Amino acid sequence: MMRSTGYFLRAAAAWTTTAALALSLAACSGQPEDEASPEATTAAGTTRLASPTPTSTGPASATDAASAQSGAGGDSGHSGAGAGPGQGPDPGRSSKPAPTGSASASGSTSPPGKPESGSAAGSTGPPVRNAEANARFVTVNNPSSLSVVVNKQRPLRPLDYAPSALVVPKVSRAVSGEGAQLRDDAAKALQKLFAAAAKDGINLTMLSGYRSYETQVATYNSWVGRLGTVAEADRVSARPGYSEHQTGLAVDIGVASGACSLQYCFNNLPAASWAADNAYKFGYIVRYQLGYHKVTGFYAEPWHLRFIGKQASKAMHRQDIHTLEKYFGLPAAPSY
Repeated sequence: MMRSTGYFLRAAAAWTTTAALALSLAACSGQPEDEASPEATTAAGTTRLASPTPTSTGPASATDAASAQSGAGGDSGHSGAGAGPGQGPDPGRSSKPAPTGSASASGSTSPPGKPESGSAAGSTGPPVRNAEANARFVTVNNPSSLSVVVNKQRPLRPLDYAPSALVVPKVSRAVSGEGAQLRDDAAKALQKLFAAAAKDGINLTMLSGYRSYETQVATYNSWVGRLGTVAEADRVSARPGYSEHQTGLAVDIGVASGACSLQYCFNNLPAASWAADNAYKFGYIVRYQLGYHKVTGFYAEPWHLRFIGKQASKAMHRQDIHTLEKYFGLPAAPSY
């Protein structure tokens, strides 16, 4: 009996030592138990792989945080049109039109891939003290949610997300094809917004809507090839998977005459003032407002509207909140 007891004690001690060693190794590895797979499932049920991450993006500067937005530059399909706080367009940014062909092979670097687990891009931020925001907070990571927040620290998951229900809104348009589409709910709201503006003597036109991941990959790679480095490309183009336009919930507006299209002088037109004062009534907000580039990562774009639904847009208006980051209690995203 004594021998059996001694054997049991020795076996238990050995097992305890082995378990402690395993726990120690796991703690040193720093890897979560549920490490995410490199594959991600889209809303349509398909699975795709993200593009590889560039070797280096270079240090983020204040100018990078204010770089021109998406498509051709930054998040509005143009280059060098945004404006800094209390000033006109940033003179240090490119005003070249966006390339329309495929990505250049010379000096091209693949667009950034999915951020590593535990990076800032995966953060959901601290809880917020806003009952309405708290009720919707869990949806800010869901690309199909009206509350999804996309910025330079919060890419879409998966990066190549594509909305399943895209339609062409029945409004005046200066764009065709892919860019003429929006999600169905955003399109219906835009139709009402345009109709209300027309009653007030403001003739709006749609300049840009949905932009696919593939379109952004080609555009971004073309800029990398042209400028030579990822850091320079970041100054004039949004990275694939980091644009609100990819959600189908963002739209760039202009006026029927074409005056100041995707340029900061649009802010001086009655159309911009009308949109700033009335967009919230239809579930839209002016996403990139003057003076908030250190939070949103983009200088003012008075033409860039984002659909978030009436509940959230009216709450933001009522509480005088100017960014989705503040409304949902998320960290600022001045740079990648």
